[in-house]
Amino acid sequence: MYDIRDILNKAIAINLKRKEVYIKVLENTPDPRLRIMIQIMISRLDQDVNYYENIINELNQGEIEPIDFGIYDTIASLINQFVRTLTVPKCKNKKEFLNFVIQGESAVLALAVDIQGRLTQAEGRTDSQAYIILSKAILHKRFKIQELEYYKE
Repeated sequence: MYDIRDILNKAIAINLKRKEVYIKVLENTPDPRLRIMIQIMISRLDQDVNYYENIINELNQGEIEPIDFGIYDTIASLINQFVRTLTVPKCKNKKEFLNFVIQGESAVLALAVDIQGRLTQAEGRTDSQAYIILSKAILHKRFKIQELEYYKE
């Protein structure tokens, strides 16, 4: 039986894959200012992983609503396709890397909204545990993107 924890574990896997990408960029970057920015963004990914792990730990303390296998299978497939699209960019400066990070965060946000929509369509309700948790994660992601957009200017 699948539940929102499985989706959150997939979100953690996305962040770990993105971290691998950032580390590869870091290894290929001689610019010390860009290296510092990459390390900061790696730290932000680690914070996101901790955010999801904390939610999972809270969920482990109570009852968890299951997610239909068919919808979970569709969601897992979407996430796996997303992970396969992650590639190492050739960033020459901080601006290019920041744009890459913002695009990545926006893509993750779009994926989360898509997943939430599919859950809503399948369940026919917006008061499910999965919907509520995804709503919080989406707000969290939007805030992160706004922060990055602020630094872009």
